[in-house]
Amino acid sequence: MVRPSSQAPRAAKPRDPQDPPEAPAASGERRAASSNVDAAGGQGGHHAWAADVPHTYEAVAAGVEALLMVRHPTGR
Repeated sequence: MVRPSSQAPRAAKPRDPQDPPEAPAASGERRAASSNVDAAGGQGGHHAWAADVPHTYEAVAAGVEALLMVRHPTGR
């Protein structure tokens, strides 16, 4: 569970393009952004974005909880 701040976006470095992050929201409204997506959503919403470019995620307002998942292909 991540609780992103509404004060400043959390930045993430590029990773393997086969490891896409996803962030379904448990509560509150949040935003995820990279060079290929800039999306906001609330409780029950879901974001997925490319991992091989720098990206950020942040709370639009206080009280956000989201599950940050990164899928790794098997056999690695």
